[in-house]
Amino acid sequence: MSGKFTIARYTKDNSHFELLVKPEKALDYHNGKISAITEVLAAETIFSDANKGTRVAEDELKKAFDTTDPLKIADVIIKKGQLQLTTDQRRKMVEDKRKQVIDYISRQAVDPKTNLPHPPLRIENAMEQIRYPIDPYKSIDEQARDIIKLLRPILPLKVE
Repeated sequence: MSGKFTIARYTKDNSHFELLVKPEKALDYHNGKISAITEVLAAETIFSDANKGTRVAEDELKKAFDTTDPLKIADVIIKKGQLQLTTDQRRKMVEDKRKQVIDYISRQAVDPKTNLPHPPLRIENAMEQIRYPIDPYKSIDEQARDIIKLLRPILPLKVE
């Protein structure tokens, strides 16, 4: 498979469904930034194994999705399924989430001695010391709580 396309996967009732999609457009569609599914698809074919080119039988599609319309099925697969990300996409998502977490901590937590917020750079440097792996799919609140617990021995923090 060329680097131009990636796979969106979805499993329902022990049946496996795959689509060939354009990585950037698929991520935008999944996040609701674009609404035209035809821009996302490399082919309007539903596969059971995209790498081998094995198509899913129509009766199996009807059973799983109550339709054989490839565009409606593709919508479900991309929105509810698992989207393979390119390395660059994943790196960008992790970096964006990391910045959001640092911003959240700098707004919510203060230095208990001065009651002033820690600068984002100080929080970022302390986070590098604890080596917390940022998950692009976890919520900011959840990750920030975990990070604050780990940062307390390094950086005095009080959450308002």
